Formats: sequence, C-alpha cells, structure tokens
Amino acid sequence: MTGLRTDMGTFGSAGDLGQPAQAAALTAQTADAPAGGTGATAGAYDTAGNRDTAIALIQNNRARIKEIEDLLENFGIVAKN
Repeated sequence: MTGLRTDMGTFGSAGDLGQPAQAAALTAQTADAPAGGTGATAGAYDTAGNRDTAIALIQNNRARIKEIEDLLENFGIVAKN
C-alpha cells in the first residue's frame, strides 16, 4: 500500500500512519460489576446497591462506546450515523 487517504489528508505507508491530533480523554471507567447471587438466586443481584452498581457500569460503558464511535466518525474511519 502506497498511502492511506482520509479526510485528514494522506499518510505514508501502512506502517507509518503518522500521529493525528490527540482527542480528549474518554469518560473514566467505573468499577467492575458486582457478582450476582448464588444458588436459587444465581444471576440475580442480592442487594439493590449491587443492582444499581451494575446499572451504573452499563451506562458508563455505553457512554465510553459512544465516545469511541464519535472519534471514529470524526476521523473518518466509519461513516456517521
């Protein structure tokens, strides 16, 4: 491959893609999801607090994925939705 053409310009060979401007940091990652119950309640959350922590983690991951998608779109790597 002789070069890579993007909306940002042409870079050198595939092994020398250059360094585009650094984007802002992603949302901070939250703690791991709590483990679910055991026995008859396996897969369920044993407390409302653990359930809420799991929901917060899912929402945090959704925000982080959206930020990555936005970066990919802004750099022209994927088409905008």
